[in-house]
Amino acid sequence: YLSRMLNKFPNPETALAAYNAGEGNVSSWLKKPQYSKDGKTLDNIPFQETSDYIKKINKNYKIYKIRAR
Repeated sequence: YLSRMLNKFPNPETALAAYNAGEGNVSSWLKKPQYSKDGKTLDNIPFQETSDYIKKINKNYKIYKIRAR
């Protein structure tokens, strides 16, 4: 499912938002200027849970990237 989201939403954070909040929600947010300036990435995420999820994934990614060195 995540792979499918990455194909539909090439920006990793947008794909993670779709994975967490649903692709319908993200598609809708991308059409609204208060959430997306360019229609491809999210500048604001209206669901706090999804915003927290993306922050958590990014934090863990950075930790594992450092450990893998």
